Amino acid sequence: MALAQNKVVTMNYTLKDDQGNIIQTTNDSRPFQFLSGNQQILPKLEAEIDAMIIGSKKNVKIAAAEAYGEYSEQAIQQVKKESFPADVDLKVGMEFVANSPKDIRCLLLLRK
Repeated sequence: MALAQNKVVTMNYTLKDDQGNIIQTTNDSRPFQFLSGNQQILPKLEAEIDAMIIGSKKNVKIAAAEAYGEYSEQAIQQVKKESFPADVDLKVGMEFVANSPKDIRCLLLLRK
């Protein structure tokens, strides 16, 4: 059954790398929610969820080309700590979403 557009989808997930290492999970936190049909998640993932039955479980493997692309050192940029709001307690591993000057959405991951 096709997932109707503009429906709130709530799910738990565990994201693993090719070696089976857990990168991110909702198991110890709140479930993830998104609004269907609004390009809020990867198109391939939304298509896989679209084919599911409510309450079911599924393993989905998405190639880098169908996600955010292959890893590229050229895409890494250093962002100064002063660029973040002063009231944010920054910690390694935190993620932020920002727009580039060319209005491209970027994911920022804090590393040492």
